[in-house]
Amino acid sequence: MALVNALAPVLHADRVSLGMIAGRRSAPRIRLVALSHAAWFRRRSGLAEGLETAMEECFDQAAGVALPPLPETARAIAIAHSEYLKGSGGAALLSVPLPDETGVVGALTIERRDPERPFTADDLMMAEAIAALTGPVLELKRRNRRWLGGRIVDGTVFVLGVVLGPRRLGWKLLAVSLVALAVAAATVTAPFRLQAEAVLRGETQRAAVAPFAGYVDAAPRRAGDRVAAGDLLVQLDATDLRLEELRWRSEIDRLEAQARDALARYDRTQFGLIETQIEQARAQLRLTEARLARTRVLAPIDGVIVAGDLSQRLGAPVQAGEVLFEVAPLDAFRIDIHLDERDMPHVAEGQTGRLMLTGDPGDGRAFAVERITPLAAPREGINTFRIEARLTPDAGETAPLDRLRPGMEGIAKIEVERRLVSWIWTRRLTDWLRRTVWAWMP
Repeated sequence: MALVNALAPVLHADRVSLGMIAGRRSAPRIRLVALSHAAWFRRRSGLAEGLETAMEECFDQAAGVALPPLPETARAIAIAHSEYLKGSGGAALLSVPLPDETGVVGALTIERRDPERPFTADDLMMAEAIAALTGPVLELKRRNRRWLGGRIVDGTVFVLGVVLGPRRLGWKLLAVSLVALAVAAATVTAPFRLQAEAVLRGETQRAAVAPFAGYVDAAPRRAGDRVAAGDLLVQLDATDLRLEELRWRSEIDRLEAQARDALARYDRTQFGLIETQIEQARAQLRLTEARLARTRVLAPIDGVIVAGDLSQRLGAPVQAGEVLFEVAPLDAFRIDIHLDERDMPHVAEGQTGRLMLTGDPGDGRAFAVERITPLAAPREGINTFRIEARLTPDAGETAPLDRLRPGMEGIAKIEVERRLVSWIWTRRLTDWLRRTVWAWMP
């Protein structure tokens, strides 16, 4: 509407009409879409049908048509234009095609009622220039306003034209490669692997706990240190226990002196009571000595400390049973694999795979699935199950175990079986579609 209204004074026209192609490209037709200075028009009126017929005449010839004829349009057929002028009472009529990169996409018709102002060659040149500039823009807007189905059809036709046409060898090679890839994906099988995050842990993990409530006197070890069985981990303050040991020793000496005195007086009753008290004192002394021996918290096994650091807690209190350190061996490991619940139907005990650790890159280490824990836990926004696996010897594996440390993280891939490549690539999408369809079904 803005275009035809702006062209009317520029071309000194009484009416400017715009028509665009509609329908299939194999049997196109022109449909009137705008009249200058007319916000609305009846599509089935004689005026609209006459204009559409004249525009189709110009569209079919892909050339300008003018009445009265011009030297440039002398060979053009103008039967529909002549009929329209007779019915409308106009004096001059000019139609030019709207070109696009794909061909003619419409027509522009200009009318004048003054018989003394026929169209000239300059008017024809001006109209063709305007049509050449506005045609691609109008066609682009028309395509963008269409429904999705029309866009898909045009896109398909364009792709087929590119692939089957005589040019664009690169696009043809790309199409052949994609077809070959699709055929291979539908016919070729490949190993199906389940990928998940994994954490390396010690096969057995021993804890060093506080034997009683006390205070930290020394802590020569911390997390990450290698230790041997019997190495000192924590020394608890033993001042109170040594004083208690001295007290019980003194008590035993006093009671023994009383026992000798009673024995000298042949007082057997008093001697028996004192002997009982001496045994009680000796039991308390043995208990105190045992607690003194336990002030030294020792490493339970050979390995590495994976948790615990009391170097910043010297003099701080600890409670009985509090875990001070955790020690894991360096020659036996367990792998915790956090598998997405969507992959649980494909995993089973005994399956093998390979583990690639972030801190130990290479060809990966072989493992075998030992246990599937039937408990779910959220991890990074997804629901996962913990799969336990153990490292297995591999003939081609040369990396020593001393490079491994408990707590290392990486990626584990579990070998399942051979499946079609297309199934491997689309299994997640297929499962999602099945769940969605099932959820929407009544």
